[in-house]
Amino acid sequence: FDGITTMDVFEHLRAPWKVMAELKTKLRSEGWLFVSTPNPGGLNARINRGNWREAVKAGHILFATEDTVKRVLVDTGYFAPRTLDWQVSDHLPVRKRMIHNLLQIANLHGASRVLAFKR
Repeated sequence: FDGITTMDVFEHLRAPWKVMAELKTKLRSEGWLFVSTPNPGGLNARINRGNWREAVKAGHILFATEDTVKRVLVDTGYFAPRTLDWQVSDHLPVRKRMIHNLLQIANLHGASRVLAFKR
């Protein structure tokens, strides 16, 4: 594949390094892997702690920070992992867009999003 997207998968894996390594075998040379997973360092997680909506969902085993996701990807042979920020919709009111953008800048947003490439 040219690329693989994993949305809300990482937190369900007992051994994410094994799965990320297996996915790498499915990618062509210089293919990419995108990982999106709940951010345990996000504002919602920090405020609600054990009652955080992601923490109470059945099947969630592991919550990894962006740095941890990047480390797993590097350790399994990917390179150049980087955080991706979403462009907040222009359809939201200006104040809400500003809040979303500030949360991303402060790494307090709700999801960690990492893109890395196969060597």
